[in-house]
Amino acid sequence: MLRLIRFEGSDGLLKQLFRYVGVYKKESIRAIVTVLFEIGLEMSIPLLMAMVIDRGVATQDRGNIFLFGGLMILAAMTALILGTRSGRDSALASAGFAKNLRQVMFHQAQDFSHENMDEFSRSSLVSRMTTDVTNVQMMYQVAFLRVLVRSPLMVLVSFMIVLTMNPWLAFIFLFAVPPLGLIMFVFITKAHDIYKKIFKHYDHLNNVVSENLSAIRVVKANGTAGSEVKKFTKITEDLYTDFVKAESLLALNMPIAQATIYACILVISFLGARSVVSGEMLTGELMSILTYTFQMLMGVMLLSFGVTLYVSARPAIARILEVIHADVTLVSKENAVTTVKDGSLVFDQVYFKYHQDEKFVLEGINLSIPHGAKVGMIGASGASKTTLVSLLSRLYDVTEGSVQIGGVDVREYELKALRRAVSVVLQKNVLFSGSIRDNLLFGNVHATDEALIRVCEVAGAMEFIEQLPAGFETRIDELGTNLSGGQKQRLCIARALLARPKVLVLDDSTSAVDVKTESDIFAGFDQFNSDATVIVISARVSSIKDMDMIIVVDDHHIDGVGTHDELLACSTIYRQIYEMQQEMEVDVAHEE
Repeated sequence: MLRLIRFEGSDGLLKQLFRYVGVYKKESIRAIVTVLFEIGLEMSIPLLMAMVIDRGVATQDRGNIFLFGGLMILAAMTALILGTRSGRDSALASAGFAKNLRQVMFHQAQDFSHENMDEFSRSSLVSRMTTDVTNVQMMYQVAFLRVLVRSPLMVLVSFMIVLTMNPWLAFIFLFAVPPLGLIMFVFITKAHDIYKKIFKHYDHLNNVVSENLSAIRVVKANGTAGSEVKKFTKITEDLYTDFVKAESLLALNMPIAQATIYACILVISFLGARSVVSGEMLTGELMSILTYTFQMLMGVMLLSFGVTLYVSARPAIARILEVIHADVTLVSKENAVTTVKDGSLVFDQVYFKYHQDEKFVLEGINLSIPHGAKVGMIGASGASKTTLVSLLSRLYDVTEGSVQIGGVDVREYELKALRRAVSVVLQKNVLFSGSIRDNLLFGNVHATDEALIRVCEVAGAMEFIEQLPAGFETRIDELGTNLSGGQKQRLCIARALLARPKVLVLDDSTSAVDVKTESDIFAGFDQFNSDATVIVISARVSSIKDMDMIIVVDDHHIDGVGTHDELLACSTIYRQIYEMQQEMEVDVAHEE
């Protein structure tokens, strides 16, 4: 089961996240250090301005005017250079941080079992690797490397300088901060809860878009585009509504902060002006205090902006770490076996269920299949045939009992070695964007052209590959939409054969080819890889009746095992399937 991370507070959350900054710590530290020096120089400018006025202009001392004025220009230019460098370093660090997060998440997803994938939907993983990481990248670049370093320092240094110049005016600002902070906290807390819902909306949105575009031909063929548009519109409206709620709450922070600080400036201006008139304060000092007060205002508003970025990204952080720290339910043992001796198979009292609170979908399975046997499997839809063969390559682990290949429990094998030895051609044929050659080489990256041609001949694929202008270099569209169902099946079979597996499983993977082509493919197996154990799951008795052994699966149990003739004599279910298909063939023949 997926272990969801429960965070006690933000410190633990950020500590786990920032671990993945990795080699970009140098840029991160450099960005922070340059911001510190930039702030130091900016804080010196109002003091230098006061000196220009009080020691230069007021006394008509040109030397002081040029001296302190020149220092002001130098400080401003240096601060500008440091700010530019800090911005560049923060951009480099955040982009690298985002790259690291995506790589770690993607690598983790490659190790996920089917059980893990059941917990994380495909659309949710896409959202987390794209939208969520982008939010975290923006937060890290703008908030943590710039704003949340810059703004507290601006406020603190400005306040300390004003405090040394005139304590009474400084305390006016101090009294305004606590109520302002309380109001901001209330708004931010409410917005955080809404952002949690927003990221779920993103998952739902991605799911709808992905399903629609993947099945666009089905949508058009059935004329259901209108309902799909309504579904999409509903999700976008929900996303819009919640996003507006969250942003409206956070948007109130800025005007409230501005109103509070401007009120402070007015009070300080009034009291400061009286002090200048009474001779208690110089004009330059008042201008300096007002400048520092304005910087405190900017610091508070920037702090509000930085916190807003963090609040909007915090749910994304939690979602990213859920993926990274998820318990992978299927892993290789230490000192795992790395060689599969042969393709002999044993199912010993196997029980399996997908989740602990569900009923068993396989119960009391006992099977023994010798190495090199050609085995057929048949049964009603939903009888758990695919689940049964999924246990061979540890797409799932048994709940009870054991599955053995080559006399060794599959849980003892190193996963990569096991899955190299067991090639599975699934019901849903999957081809990737790229050339036909690229797709075939998924089975064996070191295969020669001769090997490619041979497996394609066995799988019956060469006849259409040779007719393509670019041959093996023909580009396959996303999900193989430019190929027919039968062509995709034959390429997937060729890809599996190229791996030279000890066990080859064809899960209804010849349903889209004609009977003659199917017969030729099965005959070719013996010539190409005669010592492999072959399991063919099919709904057609004609496809498997000549196999060495036929397994009948019914209602999550094994109903019968034997040859075609033996099962006709002892298995009622097999006999009924066979007779029904025979009648259908006769009816078709009469119609023709």
